[in-house]
Amino acid sequence: MIEFHRDEARNIEIKATTLLTKFRRGTLTRKEDNNFPVDRFVSAHITDKDIIGEIVPSLSDQYGRTVAKFFNAGSQTWGLVESGYDDLRSLVALLSKNALVRKFLSDSLLENEVFFWCRARIRDAEKVGLTDYLKKRASETVKQQCAWVPVALLDVEQEFEVGHAAVRPLTPQIFDEMHRFTLEEGNINADDAKALYDKLRKQMQGGAAVVIDVCAERGRAFELAFEAAEVVVGLLRAFSPAAFDPELVCACAPLGTEHQPVAKMLFIQGGKFDGYKNAPPGRSLGRWRLDAEWATELKNNGLDDVAKLVGLNRRTQFQQAILDSHLLYSRSTMKSDLSDRIVYILTALESLFLKDGSEPIQQNLAERLAVSTTDNANERMDIIRNTKAVYKLR
Repeated sequence: MIEFHRDEARNIEIKATTLLTKFRRGTLTRKEDNNFPVDRFVSAHITDKDIIGEIVPSLSDQYGRTVAKFFNAGSQTWGLVESGYDDLRSLVALLSKNALVRKFLSDSLLENEVFFWCRARIRDAEKVGLTDYLKKRASETVKQQCAWVPVALLDVEQEFEVGHAAVRPLTPQIFDEMHRFTLEEGNINADDAKALYDKLRKQMQGGAAVVIDVCAERGRAFELAFEAAEVVVGLLRAFSPAAFDPELVCACAPLGTEHQPVAKMLFIQGGKFDGYKNAPPGRSLGRWRLDAEWATELKNNGLDDVAKLVGLNRRTQFQQAILDSHLLYSRSTMKSDLSDRIVYILTALESLFLKDGSEPIQQNLAERLAVSTTDNANERMDIIRNTKAVYKLR
């Protein structure tokens, strides 16, 4: 599954052995910068029976970054703090340079597994080196997985392919099958299963999902599938109605990452409540209902050509530039402010048509757009004038 060259493995083992010396005995203490009471609503109580496995206490700084990890060995608490934890992160970065490790394992899993290996060595419960330990863990966790990434505000009539992924409708039958399988597994009671799938149906049923097969451990599979879904949805936005209407916004995105601004207002007259109103700040596409005929039209009008680049294992510099420019352009469709949209559109075009920032940007971009678009001299002059006029609006 994963392999290390001899010299690479030796270097990793040296650094792993050094990391073991960075653990310090001590107690887990947290410095409270803001120790004022907060009366949060408590919706549940977690008991020892609810905890599965061993807890790994950690500390975070004011920016939410983990800076220390701890474990217990007998009556002693051991921890990696400050520079010791930095050494753990450095070892993870070294492991990630291995192409197979990077392909199959996430950094978060690597950090946890290196820490667990150190914990086992200090407890004298592990004898093998770190590289052999990681190879064993990879063989246990890496598997072929099918990831469904729900897409917000997108409905599709039937399945269609975009590169190496598929866009599929989330039908009631899909949730019925998942619900039935969950009950057959017997790991959750019927009432809890119903509550879970009612929640999922409310959020997702009737919408669409990007479906992609991934071979990796669960954390890395999540990262790869999410990255792929962002690309697929980005390409769809680039061919959406909002790409051709400067006042229309398309908020389609992987579910949970969508941004739909809504202005909210209270009306109060003479100290009395007189009404409430909310409305989007601009025109929104709302739910994009993409029927089979429309999807086929998009694919025939260029979506398939760009999507082919997504499935390539290796892309040329020019192919990567084409893909990146489409994704940049697609971001403009999520903006209601015209100046924001122009910035994304021009940046997308500049990234594709200009060599670097040292050449005359407006003139060269305008001329290259004109030459690549039409053979008619008058039309070329119009494109040059329009391009320069757009720059004045930015």
